[in-house]
Amino acid sequence: MSAPDTQSVTEYPPVVIVNENDEVVGEAALADARATGLIYRVVFVVARDSAGRILLQKRSQHMRLYPGCWDVSAAGHVDGGRTYEQAAALELAEELGVHDAELKEIAHYYADDPLWGGVQARRFAKIFEIKLDALPTRLGRAEVSKVRWFTKEELAELAAREPDKMAEGLRYAAPYLLNMP
Repeated sequence: MSAPDTQSVTEYPPVVIVNENDEVVGEAALADARATGLIYRVVFVVARDSAGRILLQKRSQHMRLYPGCWDVSAAGHVDGGRTYEQAAALELAEELGVHDAELKEIAHYYADDPLWGGVQARRFAKIFEIKLDALPTRLGRAEVSKVRWFTKEELAELAAREPDKMAEGLRYAAPYLLNMP
């Protein structure tokens, strides 16, 4: 088995740049956006099954940010020319092999706290939920090492005992997920 393609994990197309009202004002390389304090967009998608369990992915050890940490079902940056919804659909396809899922927005927020390793980032994010009963088997191995269903109790325990093993998206999504019916 060959090593994961780390180039696809570390190099990104230009991302959407927005103003303080989350209105598109242009595009820039992700590294430039972070270095100059531009605001960009990210998406987080959470899959839930009919029993209410939450599908989490374990990020590949080859990822620059949050390697080996648990994360939402799929996540990514909003590439230039795309909407939040288009980016969410693309990430679902790339990371989980899931296509044509109905996206339901559950949160929209702004964050400017540092990422893993002190990486500065100003970003707007949307969290979407999808319904999914089958465990995905076509994972984007360069980014995802495995997936697993978590109950709300298991997620709450992870958040309480091992928050350092949670990626940014999961940290932000967890309060919404734990309070959903």
